[in-house]
Amino acid sequence: MISTKSVEENKGFVSNWIKPGIGEYKIAHVEHVKPEMGSEHIKIYMESKPLEELNNEPQKGEFNLYVTERAFKYTLAQIQAIAQAAGTPKEELDQIEAPDWATYVSKISSLITGKFLRFKFRGEEVLSKTTGNKWLKAALPTYRFVEPITDVVGLTFDPDKDIKTLPDPDAEDMVATSDNDTSEAENLPF
Repeated sequence: MISTKSVEENKGFVSNWIKPGIGEYKIAHVEHVKPEMGSEHIKIYMESKPLEELNNEPQKGEFNLYVTERAFKYTLAQIQAIAQAAGTPKEELDQIEAPDWATYVSKISSLITGKFLRFKFRGEEVLSKTTGNKWLKAALPTYRFVEPITDVVGLTFDPDKDIKTLPDPDAEDMVATSDNDTSEAENLPF
């Protein structure tokens, strides 16, 4: 007998990872990373509020703010934006000085962690090295990416502008086909 009695309602797939868009997240932890290979950076560990769809676990994400000679001024601007959205006046943040990045991160950690803020994440299409499939990775923009949680939402997300896609190698082949050709989709058995 065919029936839907044993079929549970589909609530949609909810990823364990933060996805591109706008949402409420907190910085759970921040650390200085100076790898043997690669660029020195600040790693920010973020999470959402616990979600019922994830067995009351939060969505999580890890984001790097680079502190190279060319990138550090943007990283400092991002730290300033996060701290101000969390309620730290610029004057107070400006008083923090440190001789190195590890010390600086330890000094600012309490100012930018633990408080839920509204964040915007842009999307970057990535090709999986193991499966060859494309997937969307959330990335922290450099500008206009954080605000305090209020009734007014000032951040905007436009998929056409905020998602960077990989080039489609088959796009030229699709343009070259004739209108009279039968597409593969038309031959599917359903």
